[in-house]
Amino acid sequence: MTTSQTPARPARRGVLSGLTAGRAESVLAQPASAQNRRPPHAIRRRARRLLDEGWLFARDDGDAAHHHAAIAWRPAPVPHLDAGHTTGGAATPIWYRRNLRMPETWRGRRLFLHFEGAGDVAEVYVDGVRAGGHAGGATAFSLDVTEPLRLRAPGAEATVTVRVAAPAQPGPAVHRVGLHRNVWFVATEEVHLDLLDSPGVQVETADLDAARALVRVRGRVVNDADTATTARVRSRVLDAGGVVVADAQSEVALAARATARFELELPAIAHPHLWSTETPYLYRVSTVVDSGHGRDRVDVPLGLRHLAADATGFRLNGAPYRLAPTGLHEGAMGRHPHSDAARIQGLRTLKGMGVNVVRMPHDAQSATVLEAADELGLLVWQELPPVRRATLTGSFAADHLGSVREMVRQRSSHPSVAVWGTSDELALPGIGPAPQPGDLTHEMVRLGDELVRAEDPSRPTASAGADPVAGPAGWVAALYQAWTLSRLYPSLALPYAKQPGRPARATHTASVGDSANGVPGPETLVLAGSPGSDRPGDRGAEPGLRPVGRIRAARKLHRRSA
Repeated sequence: MTTSQTPARPARRGVLSGLTAGRAESVLAQPASAQNRRPPHAIRRRARRLLDEGWLFARDDGDAAHHHAAIAWRPAPVPHLDAGHTTGGAATPIWYRRNLRMPETWRGRRLFLHFEGAGDVAEVYVDGVRAGGHAGGATAFSLDVTEPLRLRAPGAEATVTVRVAAPAQPGPAVHRVGLHRNVWFVATEEVHLDLLDSPGVQVETADLDAARALVRVRGRVVNDADTATTARVRSRVLDAGGVVVADAQSEVALAARATARFELELPAIAHPHLWSTETPYLYRVSTVVDSGHGRDRVDVPLGLRHLAADATGFRLNGAPYRLAPTGLHEGAMGRHPHSDAARIQGLRTLKGMGVNVVRMPHDAQSATVLEAADELGLLVWQELPPVRRATLTGSFAADHLGSVREMVRQRSSHPSVAVWGTSDELALPGIGPAPQPGDLTHEMVRLGDELVRAEDPSRPTASAGADPVAGPAGWVAALYQAWTLSRLYPSLALPYAKQPGRPARATHTASVGDSANGVPGPETLVLAGSPGSDRPGDRGAEPGLRPVGRIRAARKLHRRSA
C-alpha cells in the first residue's frame, strides 16, 4: 500500500455539490419521527434501508431458533427490549428473525447489516449460517453479508436471525438485552471507506487559535475486489453554509482484498468559527473515495474547540469556564427503549435550565443524540458499562476494552463529547496472596484510560465510583443524576461559586484524571457536586413535586448561582 498527497491548494470558496447544509441537516429541526429514524454518519451518504418492521422474536435457550424451529415467535418492532432483561444476571437468550430481500440495483455491491445497538452479546445468522457476532450493546457494529446474499436468486428472500443475550457475569450491571437501536441494510461500492468498527474517517484538530485551524483526516480504505486498484481520497471541510474552506486529496494504492490507511493534512482554515456552549458552530468534513469501482462518501461533524482540564479548573477555548452540570440517566428505561427523540427532548430541557455539561451514564449514546448535543451546545460525559459488580471471567475484560475502543472511534467526531467514561461504580474482586478491595478495579480503569489515550489523547478520561483503596479524592466519585426521562431532582441543580470552573461545594464530586501516567491521581478537576440526595425517594430528592414544579425549582437555583 502506498499513498501520496496532492499539494494543498488555496481554500476554494465553492459549495460542495449534493451537500445540504444548515436547517436541512439539523437534527433539532426534524420532527420526532425523523429523529428516531435518522441514519448515523457512517451510513448517511450510502444506499440503505431501515429494518424497523417485519421482525419476530422469541425466547429460547437452545440453538434451534436460527434453524427456524417451531418456537413461539411474536412480532417485535425494532428498536425492541424484552421485559425482564434490563438488569444483570444470566437470562434466557432472545432471538429475532426477519426476511430480507436484496434490491436488484444493489447487485454487484458490498452488502452490510449495520446494528446501532444489539445488547449485550449478539450473534447474527443468514439462512442459518453464522455471519458474525459482537459483544457490547452500547456501541454499533457492521457485518459484511455480501456472500450469502449473492447466492440468492433474483427476488428471493434470505432469513436473518439474531441471538442476543446478557453477558455471563453476576451483579446489578445494567444490560440492554434486545435490538434496542435501529438496524440498517447498507450497500457500498467494492472500494469503500471501512465501516466495520467506525465511520471509516477520524478527524483531528491538529492546531487551533483565533487566527487559524489545522485539521487532519485519517481513515482506512477497503478494496473488496479481486484485482488491485488505485483510489483517490479527497476530504473537504465545509462551513455551516456549505462553503468549502479547506480541501486536500491523496492517492491510495490498494492490493486485491486489502485495506490501506490514509492521512490528509488540510490547509489552514483562516479565522475559524469556534464551537462553544454559547455558540455551537458546526463545520462538516466530507470524505470521498473515487475508484474504478465507483464512489463512496462519509460526512462527519467538526466543531473547532479546545478543552483543557487540570487541578486549577476547566477551560474551553483557552478561557476558564464555569460548569453547570447534571446527569441524563438511562435508569428509567424499563421494558421499552427510550427513543432518540425522547432523549433529545431531555437535552433541550436541560439546556433551557442553564445546564452546560451532562453526564450520560451507563450507555454510550447514539449518534443522533450526540448530534443534538453538538447543535445545542452541551458538553457530554460519555460513558460505558459495566456498572457495579463484574468479574474477569471469560472474555469480560477484552470485550469491555473493545467496547471502549469502539465508543471512541465511533463518537470522537462530536465536539460535544468532553469526557470519556470507561465504567461506573466498577467493583472487581481483589487479587494476590492478601487480596485488597479494588485491585482489579485499578487495573481495569488503568487499561481503559491507556486505550482511550492511544485513540484520542485530546480528551480526559473518567471512571465514576468510590474506590476503597485510593480514597474519595483519588477516583471519580459519583456525579449522579439530576435528570431522568421521568423525574427531575432540584436538590441536584447546584449553586456554584462565582469563580469560573469551580463549584461552591461538593458532598459528591466527579473528578477527571490528569496524572502523567494516565491513571486518575491526586491532582483532579472537580467537575460537579451535590448538596443533596441523588436517588428517587431519598431525602432531598423531593419526589412529590410535580414535574413542572421541579423544573421551575431547578431553574431558580441555576439563576441564583449565576
